[in-house]
Amino acid sequence: MSHTPGLQTNNHLINTSCHFKMKKSLPLTALLKNTGAVAIGKAGNNARKIRALLVLLCLLSAFSLTSLAQPTFSYAAKDFVLNMPITPLAPATSGVAAPGYNVNSVTLASGFLSTTGVAVNAAGDVFVADGGANTVTKIPFGGGNTTAVVVASGFNTPYGIAVDANGTLYVADYGNNAIKKFASGSTTATTVGSGFSHPYGVAVDAAGNVYVTDQGNALVKKIAAGTGTITTLGSGFTSPTGIAVDGNGNVYVADQGSSTVKEIPVAGGALVAVGSGYVQPQGVAVDQSGDVFVSDAGNGAVKEIAAGTGAINAIGSGINVPVGIAIANSGYVYAGDNGDGYVREIIPVGGYFATSVPPGLSFSNVTGTFSGTPTKISVPANYTVTAYNSSGGSTAQANIQVSALSFYYNTPLNYVVGTAIDPRSPVVTGSVLAPGFGTTLTALGSGFSAPNAVAVDFSGNIYVADQGNNNIKMMPAAGGTPVVKGSGFNAPSGVAVDITGNIYVADRGNGVVKKIPIAGGAVASIGTGFTTPVSVATDFLGNVYVADQGSHSVKKISYTDGSTSTLSTAFTTPNSIASDGAGNVYVSDAGTKLITELPAGGGAAINIGSGFVAPTGVTIDALGNVFVTESAGSVKEIFAGTTSPTSVATGFSTPAGIVIDLYGDLLVADAGHNAVKKVTPSGGYYISPALPAGLSLNTTTGTITGTPTMARPSLNYTASAYNTQGVILFQ
Repeated sequence: MSHTPGLQTNNHLINTSCHFKMKKSLPLTALLKNTGAVAIGKAGNNARKIRALLVLLCLLSAFSLTSLAQPTFSYAAKDFVLNMPITPLAPATSGVAAPGYNVNSVTLASGFLSTTGVAVNAAGDVFVADGGANTVTKIPFGGGNTTAVVVASGFNTPYGIAVDANGTLYVADYGNNAIKKFASGSTTATTVGSGFSHPYGVAVDAAGNVYVTDQGNALVKKIAAGTGTITTLGSGFTSPTGIAVDGNGNVYVADQGSSTVKEIPVAGGALVAVGSGYVQPQGVAVDQSGDVFVSDAGNGAVKEIAAGTGAINAIGSGINVPVGIAIANSGYVYAGDNGDGYVREIIPVGGYFATSVPPGLSFSNVTGTFSGTPTKISVPANYTVTAYNSSGGSTAQANIQVSALSFYYNTPLNYVVGTAIDPRSPVVTGSVLAPGFGTTLTALGSGFSAPNAVAVDFSGNIYVADQGNNNIKMMPAAGGTPVVKGSGFNAPSGVAVDITGNIYVADRGNGVVKKIPIAGGAVASIGTGFTTPVSVATDFLGNVYVADQGSHSVKKISYTDGSTSTLSTAFTTPNSIASDGAGNVYVSDAGTKLITELPAGGGAAINIGSGFVAPTGVTIDALGNVFVTESAGSVKEIFAGTTSPTSVATGFSTPAGIVIDLYGDLLVADAGHNAVKKVTPSGGYYISPALPAGLSLNTTTGTITGTPTMARPSLNYTASAYNTQGVILFQ
């Protein structure tokens, strides 16, 4: 972490009502002496004493205002996995204020005839298009009028300007109907594209594609990097002016004629309105977090439209007719004030700002967090982030690498019952870490009330028995708002999904088990003779197993004829149930504090785990490892072939049901926290659903071995492998 150079210049001092400017720090005694302050009771008139006291109070106020330390923050170096969602990278931070800008703007430079365009490069140098002088002027970082220099001329009313990552300058030469390009440091212009009529705005993306608002034709056009091919991106504009493009390729256009700002989504589709209430907006800019900045000329204001919320905030007052606008990597906003020929600077007083982010990732200016899915391999690189509070800004480096991890099995895998298979190992590119689980708990979804059970289907959708709300909710695999499934439940405490997607519910309050058909239709009761059903599970054939707490038993609803039979009555308080790939059933008994296995072929029950304080939920992975939640707040694992539980995760409040998703994550219904929480593997191989009976997976090597003991139809399995920052899947 280091302090950002140039953030504490004379232009950026904190303003107080005293209107004093201190050029350097002085001892308090010297400051008092310099003010001519006198002590009470000494000679001097009352007015002088009062004035001296006021000066002293102002100085003390100024000292208290500047005593706040600048922010401190840092990032851990990360190696992410190509095309896999990352674990969000957040900074360790102290003293960073909420996002915001100074209410006043300050003058960076003056004396322009018409400040029609503004741009800023990676170094913080500001470029100004002067439509009256037909020039482009460069103001070096940290400079002003005395350091400004004309770097390009010969235009006919230049408007929009842009600078790419290489320092190449693009100018919309409005009067000459052309887009002109200047290599970094060169004064020789090259014409880019053709067929424009009064081009007003220009922008360039990281790939070198150039975007133009062709005002005379009321169109937005794209000039492809390399080929120079021109395509029309959007229509329906009246008089498009400013233009900007974000890191994902979405294009933003200020339409002066309709007094709107519109987004052209990179994926295509209808234009999207961005904010409202503008009067003849001229310029638009966008930062790495997706916040959009608009020079609202008719209202004499610069406005910020927050990403996600769409909240509109006016920033940096004192600007008469803002036209061009740009935002620096550091978060500083620059606006060309065409009303007085000034370039104004608006300084952040909170939030985070990133110079750039790896392709596919996004950045939050509220939390400073990187998130998303990287789409391009990259070597370790430093991404500079600047954070602010009222005392100024500091910078930190986020060192990020994107690596390729891939693996696959030679398929299909067709085996014969009773014949040992040839061990099948994955073909791996990259490294997979040793099996284990991380320590971070991630909350999924919201709006739950005492959730008691959780299940996952083969598409990755998550189902929650939302007991307090008397419903079943589905969290879509792709994310989004949970969806209510079925109705008429009373304190549902268990949920399961079969291989075809039918949902089964232990409707405890109504004393029945219900089925929500995948094909739709009415919710129907299945099975008979239940007293207090609290948990359900299914096997690969479609049999349904029920923990019936009221009768201290475990029951089975046959997939063939729907009949109900009792498997065992040897339980005290059975409260959770699970089934493995071989049809064995596992029961968590809170009364005996044991985990019991009921073998698929019948026979005596087997106690496979003890030493629990208050076991609640139970599930089993494809390797035969059993996971148990304890109401005291933890998850424990009983490794296959052992009986002693090992702690896996803590930090829950009354955890209940538990399940393993397609990726090997543990999903826990945390009733005490009204949440579903996820524990993600830190390494190893995982497979879902459970392998056919007799086969096993080595979580260290990913090798499948064994002898199948039961026929099973063809089925897709999802295999997962983990390294430092992600999971790779193979089906």
